Amino acid sequence: MPGRDGRDGPAGAAGAPGLPGPVGPAGPPGSDGAVGPAGPTGSDGAVGPAGPPGSDGAVGPAGPPGSDGAVGPAGPPGSDGAVGPAGPPGSDGAVGPAGPPGSDGAVGPAGPPGSDGAVGPAGPPGSDGTCGSCNNTDNPSQMKDCNDVYKEGHNTSGVYTIQPNASSEPFQVYCEMENGFGWTVIQKRFNGSVDFARDWETYKNGFGALVGEFWLGNDKINQISNAQIYLLRIELENWSSESRYAEYDGFYIEDEAAKYLLHVGAYSGTAGDGGLGLSYHNGRKFSTHDQDNDVWSDNCATVHGGGGWWYRICDTVNLNQPYKHGGGGTHYNGMQWWAWTAHRFSIKSSVMKIRPAP
Repeated sequence: MPGRDGRDGPAGAAGAPGLPGPVGPAGPPGSDGAVGPAGPTGSDGAVGPAGPPGSDGAVGPAGPPGSDGAVGPAGPPGSDGAVGPAGPPGSDGAVGPAGPPGSDGAVGPAGPPGSDGAVGPAGPPGSDGTCGSCNNTDNPSQMKDCNDVYKEGHNTSGVYTIQPNASSEPFQVYCEMENGFGWTVIQKRFNGSVDFARDWETYKNGFGALVGEFWLGNDKINQISNAQIYLLRIELENWSSESRYAEYDGFYIEDEAAKYLLHVGAYSGTAGDGGLGLSYHNGRKFSTHDQDNDVWSDNCATVHGGGGWWYRICDTVNLNQPYKHGGGGTHYNGMQWWAWTAHRFSIKSSVMKIRPAP
C-alpha cells in the first residue's frame, strides 16, 4: 500500500543551466520606436535613365521682331508680266527739220468749174492822173524810204512816192506810220485776192495793188534795203484772230545778179524761230517756178504752188504759197510759219515791212 507523502526535503543546490530551448515562434511586431535624428546627407546617387518627354507646355507670348537678316542673292528674273493698258499720249516732241517734199500724187478727176481766178498782173503804168488813195510828197527824190516820209511830217498811213539812191526813177510804196516810225511795206496778204504764183520777171518788178495785196518787187526791195541797215518786221494773224510777230535785224537782199540773196540777223518776237523761222532761209537765193535757185534736186517753187521765195530744202517759212481760206492748210498749200506750232499752215494774213534800224 502506498505510504503517505513525506515532507519536502530541503532545496537542493542549483543545477547546471539547461540547454537553450528551441526558438519559439515570432511574436507580434512591436510598436514603432521613436524616430531617430536625421543622418548626414548621402552623396548623390547615379543619374537615372531619362524619363519619357513631357507634354508640350502652353505657347508663350510672341517675342519682339528679330533684326533683318542679310540680303540674300538676287533670284533669277521673273517671266514677263502681262502688258498693261496703253498710257496717255506723250507731249509733242521737238519739231524736226522739214523733210523734202514727197512726190506728186496721181492727178484726180477734174473738179467743177472754179470761181473767178485771181487778178492778173498789173498792166503798164498809165498816164499821170489823180490818185485818190495816194499822198503827195513835195520832193520824192529826198525821200529814200517811208521813214524819211514820216520825218517830213506825213504821219498818215498810205501810198507815197520815194526814190532810193540806187533807183534812177521814183516809185510808189505803201507806208505804215506808227510808233514814231515810217515802215515801208514790201509784202501784204489778207484775203487771197492776188495770185502769188508768178514768174521771175514779175517778182522782180512787183505785182498787186499797194492798197490791197501785193509784192513790192525784188529790185525795189534791194534798192531800199542796201542804203542803210534795216529792221524787218513780220506780222501774222491766224483764223482765230490771234496775232504774232517776228523781227530780224540786219535785213537786206542782194541784187538780181546775186539772185536776190537774203540776209537776216538776230530774231526777236512772239511768232517763234529756233532755226525754223526766217533764219532757216538766211543766205538763200530767191527762186520762182521758172528759175530754180534752191539747193534741192527738184524745184521747190513748183512743188510749193508756184510762189516765189528764198527756198532752201525747201522751206519752214513761206508767206507766198497759195492762199488757204479758213485755215487747215498743208506744207504745200497755205501761208506757212513752221515755228508757230499750233497754226503753222493756218495763217490768214501777213505783212512784211522794213524801217531803218535804231
